Amino acid sequence: EIVFSLPVTMSLWTVFLQQKILFFQMLTIYMILGIGADDAFILYDAWLQARFADEGVDDHWVSRFAWAYRRSFRAMAVTTSTTCGSFLIGAISPLPQVRDFCIFAAVVVFVDWLFCITLFASAVAVHHRYLRSDKQKGICCGPGCCCGACRVIGGRCCQMHWPAVDAPPGKRAMERFSEGPLFDL
Repeated sequence: EIVFSLPVTMSLWTVFLQQKILFFQMLTIYMILGIGADDAFILYDAWLQARFADEGVDDHWVSRFAWAYRRSFRAMAVTTSTTCGSFLIGAISPLPQVRDFCIFAAVVVFVDWLFCITLFASAVAVHHRYLRSDKQKGICCGPGCCCGACRVIGGRCCQMHWPAVDAPPGKRAMERFSEGPLFDL
C-alpha cells in the first residue's frame, strides 16, 4: 500500500487539481515509508495477537480478522488523522512551496491509510486463507510447494499434516514495560 499511495496522489494532484509536482513533494516518499510501515505493523501485530486473544476469537479466520481489524482501526485512524491534521495546518503557510508540500503530504497520508485499511487488510486475510501453511517449507513436494502457490493452483499439494505450534508466546519487552504501576492511570 505504501508503494501505491504516492502514484495515486500524484495522479490526483496533477489531473484533478491541475498542479505541478515539485521537488518537495517527492520528499514525501521518505515520510510515507515510515507512516505506512507503522500502519501496516499495527494491523499485522493485531492479527498476530488475535491468535492468543479471548476464547472464540481464533476459532475461525473471519472472527480473528474482525477482532484484529477492530483493534487496529482506531489506532490507525488516530495516527493518520493527527498526521493529516498537522500537515493541513501547514497549508496556511504564506510560502507556496511549503503550502503545496503540506497539502500534498496530507493527501499522501490519507491515501496510504485508505490503502492500508482496504488493500493491506485484505492481503492479510488472503495470505492466511490461501497462501499460509503450517508445514515446513519445501518438505512435502519440494521448494515452493507448502508456501501456498501450489495449493492455490492445484488444490492440496499433499496429504501430510504437520502439527501447528499452539504455545502462546511470552510477553514482549514493550508489553512488560507497559504493565508497571506507572501505566495504571
